[in-house]
Amino acid sequence: MKNNTLYIGGSIRPHLVLSLIPIIDGFCKKKNINKIIFEKNISNKIKSNVLFKKLHEKYTIYYLDKLSLNKNFFLRSLIRFLFFLFFYFASFFFKEKYLLNQSISWLTKQIFHSYWDTGIINNTYKLDKIEFKSRIKSCIQLSNKFLDFWILKIAKIKYAFFGHMVYSERFLFALIRNEGVEMYRYNGSILIKQEKKFDRDSKYIDKKIYKKSFKFISNNQIKEYWSNLQKGHSKNEEVNFAIKIKSQKKKYNSKAINVIMLHIFKDSSFDDIDVTRIFHDYYSWVFETLKIIKNSKEVWILRKHPSADRWGENQKQIVNDIFKKVFGDRKPSNILFEENSRSNFEQFKISKRIITYSGSSHLEAACLGLKPIVISDVDLIKYNKNYVFKPKNYNEYKNLLLKHDRKYFYLGKNKNLIPKRVMFLLQNVVNFSDYTGCRHLFRKDSKKLFNSTFNDTKKKIKINYNYLFKIGYNIGAIYNQGINKKYYLKF
Repeated sequence: MKNNTLYIGGSIRPHLVLSLIPIIDGFCKKKNINKIIFEKNISNKIKSNVLFKKLHEKYTIYYLDKLSLNKNFFLRSLIRFLFFLFFYFASFFFKEKYLLNQSISWLTKQIFHSYWDTGIINNTYKLDKIEFKSRIKSCIQLSNKFLDFWILKIAKIKYAFFGHMVYSERFLFALIRNEGVEMYRYNGSILIKQEKKFDRDSKYIDKKIYKKSFKFISNNQIKEYWSNLQKGHSKNEEVNFAIKIKSQKKKYNSKAINVIMLHIFKDSSFDDIDVTRIFHDYYSWVFETLKIIKNSKEVWILRKHPSADRWGENQKQIVNDIFKKVFGDRKPSNILFEENSRSNFEQFKISKRIITYSGSSHLEAACLGLKPIVISDVDLIKYNKNYVFKPKNYNEYKNLLLKHDRKYFYLGKNKNLIPKRVMFLLQNVVNFSDYTGCRHLFRKDSKKLFNSTFNDTKKKIKINYNYLFKIGYNIGAIYNQGINKKYYLKF
């Protein structure tokens, strides 16, 4: 793979493709790239854009679904069918315990997680097993990605930009990454270079950026930002939503509460694969946690994810089903599902423990002086392992959940400046969504919101073309990620 060809894939939505134009223009300029392959034929709405037309004049543009093997219907169908048979029969030998097997190779680990991930999201009912129809659908999707890999291998791509890096996309990006293709992840807010066999998730901060931030971002600036964030003023819509929830009075208001911060169950937990985690996914984590706290006398709240409705997930029904499996008809009255009855910060202030699989709530909790319990690797571990509890085994996790000493979970007010700095950097320095016009959209969002985001992006990239061009041109030269325009010259 020694040809200067760039691939753009990972199910990137139209507004993200549009926002990428100046970035890939700069990237191609720096890397002397003359060919760009898009995952599929893009919409006329993008093709008619003057900036895309100029990009097309500079570089030869291809579409994956129109290349080589894809042109021959019978050959393509035969190859996909053969790949499908291989994946289908192999799937019967798959076991969930393989997801936590630390002895398997990097590539095998990626394939196992991709299969499980794809299977669960394709399920109609279950979250703990892959259904029969889902098994077939998932094997079809993986066989399609395997064909894509061979087409891209023939095309000799050298670089790739991916939006999604989970589900069946993880299989494809693992295969081409294993071949030495230089990978970058992009979501409209961040651009991050990947290592060959090491994941950098969307909350990654280059250590050089973190260290340099102490030179010109004072603690007073961070405290001021934190004060504004507590009022619901930040770039993170989920954080803003969770902060602005109007509190409702509850009977447990004055008691020490333990909060389990739910994730969207069908959403992937494999953005960054941590094989040292003790539960393989969100469902198994909640299920096993409820079994541990079954006889606890303390108050436990399973808190609904703020974007569950936008994702199209009925979390109340899912949790009630888990309650039924764990407790039968005798659910303890002190274990509750709550549809966000108070803001995150108000909730955390009266809480004893905050438990999350790997969510950003661990960062919010630490900012408020609480030491959260996490299952998979999170941002703060990279700066100080003592800012969180990450149990190494089931018994350690059980002891943490049943420990009575409330002070044990205090991080201390004097230790919360580092978490606040990390949050500041994530939302301001390495996030450049205010210059692309992109926002985090979910599958159940309205068509109106999708269209308005596209139009905002169209305006923003025209105004900020030179800056976004520089992000693409300079990525990897000094830092492994893009930097917000406001801080660009300082860093």
